[in-house]
Amino acid sequence: MTQSTTKRSVALHVGAHKTATTHLQRSLGMQQQALINNGVRYYGPENLRRPERGLGDVFGLEVYDAPPKPRRSRAEQTEFMFKDGDRLILSDENFGGVLQDKHEHIHTPLYPYSAERVSALATAIDSGPLELFVGLRNPASFLSSAYSQALLGGGKLHLRTILTQIRWIRCFGLVGLHAFGLPLGWVMLRSGCRKNIIKCSV
Repeated sequence: MTQSTTKRSVALHVGAHKTATTHLQRSLGMQQQALINNGVRYYGPENLRRPERGLGDVFGLEVYDAPPKPRRSRAEQTEFMFKDGDRLILSDENFGGVLQDKHEHIHTPLYPYSAERVSALATAIDSGPLELFVGLRNPASFLSSAYSQALLGGGKLHLRTILTQIRWIRCFGLVGLHAFGLPLGWVMLRSGCRKNIIKCSV
């Protein structure tokens, strides 16, 4: 059965890192068949991080350092991912940028091109509303977790560098996304073990 594109919608979950993204992705993966039965197609890191198969590659997004290598047109790729469903869930915290480089150094500032990438993807899919889902974490615990991970990986970065260069409010360029006219969906605020879901009013 062919679905009308006017009834379709896309949910893009872009992290951020260190906000229980792996737990969320595993939970969605475990319910894959139930999602399919309800018209939802889910793609996580195991699908979106394969060489030359990331979202930038398959949709031909010109907002990455490496040139994209699409195998299908954007319309064909959209149909391929939706299949017979009407809801597409994409989850990859690396979409806006990686947390650390190959030397285990934390990138600062974080995710500087996230707004451009999300905007490009929304234009490429062009199949109904695109909702953006962002998990935010208390900046203090986020910095502690990210810094510890970098140290465990052998990275050498002074804590003062992180404290002076990382600006959490800019981590996903929320102001930039709003300027592009993209509707923000739900924002998850994570504080310790308690999680609150609020409607973003940006």
